[in-house]
Amino acid sequence: MCHKNFLQCCICFTIIFSFTLSAQEWELLGLKEHKVFSILLQDNFMLAGTDTGIYSAMNPVTNPTFYKVGNEGDGAFNLPAYDMKISGSIEAIAALSDGTRSDAVYLLERIIKGPPYYAASRIDYFLDVSALAVTKENGILPDTLYAGSGNSIQMSIRSGDLVKPVFSSFQELRIPQGAFGVEMPYCAAMECWPYNNMLFAGGYDKSPEPGPGHLLWNQKDSLRILRKLNVTAIVCGETGDVIMRNVFFATRDSGIWHTNVVMSSPPVFLCESPGKEAINDLYMVNGNFAKPAKFYCAVKSGVYTNGSGVLWVKLGKLPVQPLCVYHITRANTLQDSILFAGTENGIYVYKFPSTSLKNNYSKTNSDITITNRQNNTVEVSYSISSPQQLKLELFDCKGRYIKTLANKYMSEGTHLIVLKRDSKLHKMAFNNLLFLRMKTNDIVSVKKLLLTSIR
Repeated sequence: MCHKNFLQCCICFTIIFSFTLSAQEWELLGLKEHKVFSILLQDNFMLAGTDTGIYSAMNPVTNPTFYKVGNEGDGAFNLPAYDMKISGSIEAIAALSDGTRSDAVYLLERIIKGPPYYAASRIDYFLDVSALAVTKENGILPDTLYAGSGNSIQMSIRSGDLVKPVFSSFQELRIPQGAFGVEMPYCAAMECWPYNNMLFAGGYDKSPEPGPGHLLWNQKDSLRILRKLNVTAIVCGETGDVIMRNVFFATRDSGIWHTNVVMSSPPVFLCESPGKEAINDLYMVNGNFAKPAKFYCAVKSGVYTNGSGVLWVKLGKLPVQPLCVYHITRANTLQDSILFAGTENGIYVYKFPSTSLKNNYSKTNSDITITNRQNNTVEVSYSISSPQQLKLELFDCKGRYIKTLANKYMSEGTHLIVLKRDSKLHKMAFNNLLFLRMKTNDIVSVKKLLLTSIR
């Protein structure tokens, strides 16, 4: 049964064709005539890494005024900023490089006095630095910084003063020879799984006749090859119906791959990219009980998201090639989400329609009523507004699938299912807690099922 392999059920979709969602269109936000390689948002502040350095803005959607970050006397701040990573609540790390001796990694710290909103200080010089990864110790202070440059990866552990610890004393990790190519090696992407500091790195050969790059992961301060893939982007996250720790790898020539962090197994193929195009960037919004993970994929023809079934959905008509994507949900709600795209000619914004998912979920949750009866049964009453396909499933508190209670075409109205509240059901529940999920064509509704004691 498909539930034995959760990942294939929740996120594995074979892309056959795509269509365009044209209700909304992209709008130019700023930095026109700049190539934008990377975007970060911290609270209301945006950092944009471009072909001429780093720019910042405060409340960019309502006030898209960008300021150059860095010291005028430091030539490195006019170099392309290919990657940036958040390293603290008011900090970020940036890699600036054009293949010269000025290439360096910088720490960006938020300042209060006003534009450009961030102060910059050099951490160290690295030739051809192109990718970064940062881990956090106990989720409070950044612990380790990884910098990918050419065919090497440098590592620094933050140490020193407790008030202001710094990254210093970089050491080179042992990696297989020619890991990211032989002629023109390029470390294109790095990410760390936040819970155990596991590093994943990928790249490819940028020579005229490129050979395959490799996907690496760290093991005892060295890296081993997971699979030969020409990796362009890496994202880590939790997906779908249950909490699964997965890493996804976007490639230039073979779609998207994934692996489970806990199992540390070689990546397996997930799906083709939109139109089988090379992927420039991939962004993931974590999934949960109520909704599956959402991907945003940047390819030459535009930005796509994973729709239902076998569809890639193209978001509007972006007039230029996107190089990176970044998604936010305003005010920490499930509505008014915004997607930013860094392109070959500025930053564009795509404002999703205000479908008010938050209100939709609160409304539909009331459609499930759970009653513990004295005769050791649980009555699950649910209603639908029109005849349609309905699926009702039971999960434990860790998100593990238990059983399907209903999966059929149902008539309009209220329906009832009776569960036997026996020792077997209680054994599946931790602290007597289970979850019910109802899916129809229109809604996804999740409800807690708290079992009372067996009489």
